[in-house]
Amino acid sequence: MRWCFVVFALLALAMPAAAQSTYVGASLVGDLARFSKVDVDGDGSSVATSLSSMDGEALGFNVKIGRSLGERWGVEFEFARSGEIEHRQWEFATPASPRLPTLPGLPVVLPPFPDFGFELEAEQQHTSFATLLWVRQELGDRVELAYLGGLVFSRVEVDQDLRITDDRLAQWALSILPNYTNVDHGVGPAVGLEAEIKFGDHAAATAGVRLHGANVGGRNGWLIRPLAGLRWRF
Repeated sequence: MRWCFVVFALLALAMPAAAQSTYVGASLVGDLARFSKVDVDGDGSSVATSLSSMDGEALGFNVKIGRSLGERWGVEFEFARSGEIEHRQWEFATPASPRLPTLPGLPVVLPPFPDFGFELEAEQQHTSFATLLWVRQELGDRVELAYLGGLVFSRVEVDQDLRITDDRLAQWALSILPNYTNVDHGVGPAVGLEAEIKFGDHAAATAGVRLHGANVGGRNGWLIRPLAGLRWRF
């Protein structure tokens, strides 16, 4: 992250002072995670049902600092962190009488095989640092619209809990089904649209949306972030 602030400082020093203005802001963010998924429907003969999805919603926040490098354009650095997105990633159930292969001519007596189930629940949390260029368009004396684009550097932490849901087997689950945490780091595209309503010379209310590319466990997706907050320009 340090090199981003170094680049920002060099860009700021390279521009005429009259064209520069610095601002800071903070927003409440809603994270909508949408990833590639697989739906599998069983036929009741072996593994009955499964559902694999990383989608979910959570609240979070962001803080940002930006600087105008011209009359209509500039740069912005944004740090954002979401809350925990909880979801059930997998759920399996076996039938009471599974169909097992038999060999011709060999009498095989199978012992009774009880039904049981287990599930995988996960909590994911997204932390990101975005480097953005923006272009502003005035819609009036007090309203501005900004178009943003750039790169987002993301860290996704996923805590997974695999457990047996059958009470008869749950006592053995702790020894054979450990919980684990997976951390993914990635870089992806980011675009955004933001409106500002000015109150005086320095303060403004902001509202908009960000769209980030994301990857979790090899699954590609999007992180949609509507936001609303405040900005202060120096």
